[in-house]
Amino acid sequence: MQLGAIILAAGLSTRAGEFKPLLSIGPQTLLGHTISLFQSSGVDDIVVVTGHQSEDLQQELNRYSCRSVLNENFSNGMFSSVQVGVEALDTLSDAFFLLPVDMPLVRQETIINLMEEMEQDPHSLVFYPECQTRRGHPPLIRCDLAAAILSYDDQGGLRALLRRYRHKSRNVVVDDPYILLDVDTQNDLILLEDHYLNKPL
Repeated sequence: MQLGAIILAAGLSTRAGEFKPLLSIGPQTLLGHTISLFQSSGVDDIVVVTGHQSEDLQQELNRYSCRSVLNENFSNGMFSSVQVGVEALDTLSDAFFLLPVDMPLVRQETIINLMEEMEQDPHSLVFYPECQTRRGHPPLIRCDLAAAILSYDDQGGLRALLRRYRHKSRNVVVDDPYILLDVDTQNDLILLEDHYLNKPL
């Protein structure tokens, strides 16, 4: 099974006050953490969708073996970046992870668990990690849905589209609260850095 990953890094980062992908937790940027997560998990094709301040991201991207694609219409919202990422995926990919760049501490075990569940279940189309009875990121989505994503009119975004396939979706319980934690503010960043350096959840 060949897997891809789409990292969404095109947004304006308005609530964080700074450009989120290049904020740091420990020795790595948020972007670096998310790329390293998939590389260490053996994901074949990693696509970073850029938009706002795309040139500033290029130096960081050059440190990693991954591809980037520019969403020139990033101001249209996150779903436009999802579509750009899906279109850029390797045509040989069987499925892909989808992760916003502001969720940098997802555990490798979560990625491996999702892969294993997909291999054991050939019928489901979407696999969501679940912790504390809540779904989080990244979902693992079969490329069977790529055409539907690319042709969707964005009414309600990806969540609304995937709701149509809930009968072919399943939750995978993981011991990973970081699937629920994103960086929206400076306080969020401080909290996650504290967890990363001192007190893992």
